[in-house]
Amino acid sequence: MTEEQDVQEIEQMRHALGVQKRGNAWTKPFRNHFVAGEADQPLWESLVGRGLAVRSRRPSELTGGAPCYSVTNRGREIALAGVLSQQTETETP
Repeated sequence: MTEEQDVQEIEQMRHALGVQKRGNAWTKPFRNHFVAGEADQPLWESLVGRGLAVRSRRPSELTGGAPCYSVTNRGREIALAGVLSQQTETETP
């Protein structure tokens, strides 16, 4: 795995958790799901294989036929490392 892949995985997990950088601080996590299109599925399946995510919903009409994933507690720790101490008071974008 390359450093670029690591960064992409962390960015995807942060997106699933709803965490965004606002100025010099981060928003608080407010969700835990990611509907993965075809291009994102290999990344998410890799996260599942390493215990950093789980497939939380089967493909359905609600997800447009795409699988839905959630970040595990272990994945959350990795994705939010260094972020929690820099959070803003705003929880939603």
